[in-house]
Amino acid sequence: MMQKNFTIRPMNAENIRECADLFMRTFSKEPWNDIYESEEEVIRFFQRYLNNNCFTGYILTCKDSVIALCLGSRKPWLNGMEYEINQFCVAEAFQRQGVGSYFLSRIEEAAGKCGMNAVVLNTNRGFPAEKFYRKNGYRILEESVVLAKQILSPEKTDSADRGKRKTCVRVKPRTIVMDCPDAASLAEFYSKLLGWTISVRQPDWVLMRNPDGGTGFSFQSEPGYTPPRWPEDSVGQQKMLHVDFVVENLQQAVAHALTCGAVLAPQQFLEGVMVFFDPAGHPFCFFCDSEYLWNEDVEK
Repeated sequence: MMQKNFTIRPMNAENIRECADLFMRTFSKEPWNDIYESEEEVIRFFQRYLNNNCFTGYILTCKDSVIALCLGSRKPWLNGMEYEINQFCVAEAFQRQGVGSYFLSRIEEAAGKCGMNAVVLNTNRGFPAEKFYRKNGYRILEESVVLAKQILSPEKTDSADRGKRKTCVRVKPRTIVMDCPDAASLAEFYSKLLGWTISVRQPDWVLMRNPDGGTGFSFQSEPGYTPPRWPEDSVGQQKMLHVDFVVENLQQAVAHALTCGAVLAPQQFLEGVMVFFDPAGHPFCFFCDSEYLWNEDVEK
C-alpha cells in the first residue's frame, strides 16, 4: 500500500455527491445489500449530517478520487469528548489492502489532536466490520446494550388517533423480486422494456432501481425454475402475481415490448389491456390509464 498517494481531509458539501456515490456502491453489495430509492435520497442523508453542529466527517482520496469515507460526530462524555463513528466505508477496489486500517488510524490521530479521548461506534454483530474493528484494537463493551424506540411526530400521532395510521411501523415496497432461470438475461429484457439502468449485478441476482424513486425490480436465478401457467388451470405451476404497466400509447407500447423480446399471450380477455409473457414466462400487462378496469369512473 503506497500511503504517500493517500490524502485525508474533512468531508464537506463540495464532495458530498462523490461520497454519496461511494456509499451506495459499497453498501448495495454483500453483506449489506441495501437498496436506495435514488441518489438524491442518499445526498439528503449526507446533508443532514453536514447540517449537524457536532458533525465531523473525513474522506480519504487517491489521485483526487474519494476512496473511503467516515461520517461521525463529537460526543461529550464525563471524562471528556469522544468521537463517534456512524458510517465508515472503503471502495471495493481498495478493500483488503490495509487501506481501511490506515484510514481508521488517521481518523484516530485527528480525533486525538482535537482533544478527544476515545472513538466509539456500533456495528452489526457477525458482519465483517466487527472483525475489522476488533483487529484494529476495538473491543466489545459487554456492559453496554443498544436500545431503540421509534417516535411519531405530533402530526403522525394525531393521524393514528383518528384511525388514519393504525401502527407506527412504516412499511413500503422497495423491489419486486422475480425468480427466473437466468437473472442477467431477464434483467436485460426489463432494462430494455422500461428504459431503466441495471444498478447491481451479482452472479445470481440483479437489481434495477426505479429512476423515479418508486418500487424497483430484482431478478433471482433459480436452477429449478418452472414458468407459471396463464390462464391458470388445475395442473402445472400456478401464477403467483403479475405486473401491470401504464403506457401512453398502447399500440406503440405493444410494438416496443415485442421488439424487446416479449411474447403476446394467446388469450386476451379485456379490451384496452394487452397481456404478454416475458422471456422467463412471467405474465405482465400493458394498459392506458384511462382505459384500465380499475379507473375510478369505472368503479363508480
